[in-house]
Amino acid sequence: MEGNYLLSSICLLLAFFFYYRRVKKYNQAIALSSLPDTIGKIIQVEIFIKDHEEEDLNGMQTTYHSYHPKITYSYQINNIEYTNDRYSTLAEPSFDNKEDADSFTAKYELNSSVSVFYDPKDPKTSFLNKQLKEKKIDAGTWTSVVVLVILSIAFLFL
Repeated sequence: MEGNYLLSSICLLLAFFFYYRRVKKYNQAIALSSLPDTIGKIIQVEIFIKDHEEEDLNGMQTTYHSYHPKITYSYQINNIEYTNDRYSTLAEPSFDNKEDADSFTAKYELNSSVSVFYDPKDPKTSFLNKQLKEKKIDAGTWTSVVVLVILSIAFLFL
């Protein structure tokens, strides 16, 4: 019986941890979204392909690809030049097909000007997009929290 209380407590602590971690990350992104901007220059545009392996219920392996744009830019703050490739305050762009990744990177032409948002206290911290399109608590976090709470309750009744 004591083991059930321990497992229940562990599940609740994990649920709290996942929830807290996501809210903290989102709040940091909100704080970053109010930073000033400067004009920067695109110095490199690449798309990286990441392979993913998945196994179905029959044991068949499937490989699929995700496409990750990397936009490198430079900018100057107080006559010091910085270089970065961070796109967003919360999540970096990722696409399921090359056409969408190409369409995304098309607006970032080599040597073109771009607005760069930066942290005045730490000018090397910067990003290109400060819009928060993700929800404060994403579906994956809610799913984890709900499953852990259900497990916690289930362990109490075992």
